[in-house]
Amino acid sequence: MSRRMMRTFVFAVTLVASFCIGSEASAQFRHQIGNTAPSGDDLGSEQAILLDLTGGIDEAGLISIGSNTCIIYNPGDFGLLQISDEDFDDGDDEFFRFENFAMRFSSRIADTTARQIVNENDTHLNIQTDGEFMSFFSDVDNDTSQVDCFRWFNNSVGLADRIMQLGTGGQLYIDGTLSENVAFDVAEAFLKLEAVEPGQLIAVDSSRHDAVRLTNGAADRAVIGVASTHPGVLLGGGAFDVERIEQNWGKEHAERFRKEQAGLETRVLEAHEHLREQQARLESIETFSLGVFSVRVDEAMVVDVQPTPTQERPFTVKRSDWEQLQAGYAAAKVQFAQEVEAAAIDLFLKETLVPVALAGRVPVQVDGSYGHIMAGDYLAPSPIPGVAMKAKLAGPTVGVAL
Repeated sequence: MSRRMMRTFVFAVTLVASFCIGSEASAQFRHQIGNTAPSGDDLGSEQAILLDLTGGIDEAGLISIGSNTCIIYNPGDFGLLQISDEDFDDGDDEFFRFENFAMRFSSRIADTTARQIVNENDTHLNIQTDGEFMSFFSDVDNDTSQVDCFRWFNNSVGLADRIMQLGTGGQLYIDGTLSENVAFDVAEAFLKLEAVEPGQLIAVDSSRHDAVRLTNGAADRAVIGVASTHPGVLLGGGAFDVERIEQNWGKEHAERFRKEQAGLETRVLEAHEHLREQQARLESIETFSLGVFSVRVDEAMVVDVQPTPTQERPFTVKRSDWEQLQAGYAAAKVQFAQEVEAAAIDLFLKETLVPVALAGRVPVQVDGSYGHIMAGDYLAPSPIPGVAMKAKLAGPTVGVAL
């Protein structure tokens, strides 16, 4: 018997397998060493080709091979699929793992190689989600020496060929032109001290440097622009948190937001169905558990030692899985609260600020009774607050009629 045939024979003896062939065929393999379940020490063994490391309830970890499908099952509702290389038994962590909700590249000793997802077909790579947001995280361990968190390349990986880069301070650089789809003006956000409609003329208010009002009378020398209908670029019109509201617009506006926050969040929930759906999922940990275990789970179902598969028992979860569920539930509630607050901040600023077009093309409210307006005529404040007229005398103007 050849050496190769002898290896095949030994492999067949040590492998405990069930195998059938057909259109509905499947094969299930379980490898044991010495007719016993292998321990962690056997991971480095050359004989450890297929391992069953599970002791779970009706959830054996195995490989299932069908006529056109190969599936690797991992045990438990919070089980892991770990894929490692030959250095695993040298003390390094796994190369990467699949969890219930994540594919994770783990930290490995003396390995600083960049992780990559590469599509080598000459086709598009699509990343899709049914959620409202696709979030990107960089430097999650808060290494303050990092200066860049996002780079975009095309047809090259050389730094000289970057087409976009985002710095850790929020600075965005692009190698090209930033084009807006339909709007044609650059606007800046100001505090509005009275009700303002798009197209009305705006003047600086003398009470504070960042507040504006409607123009008041002909030749109002404080006029600076027009309330934008749909700005293509808006400077200073947002804030990611309440602290930024205070930094940008003053403590009194941050305090006003806090007073109005509950009402704003109620309006946000009424307007956004996806937030209401998230709120319903977080009603209780039992409801949240439906998305993990497909059944409602409470602490009464938690066991320290799982019964064997032959024992009659109701649905149970391991304590470690329950603790992981609790941590996930707490984190989801924090994230939901942050999303609702962020939406409330957006609504607050939308109602507090006005975008004032400083350059570009913008619709303007005019009154032709002060002079027929033709293309090329200069526009100036009229006696009507916030309304423009044909400029016939020397004085401030806001632009040229198109």
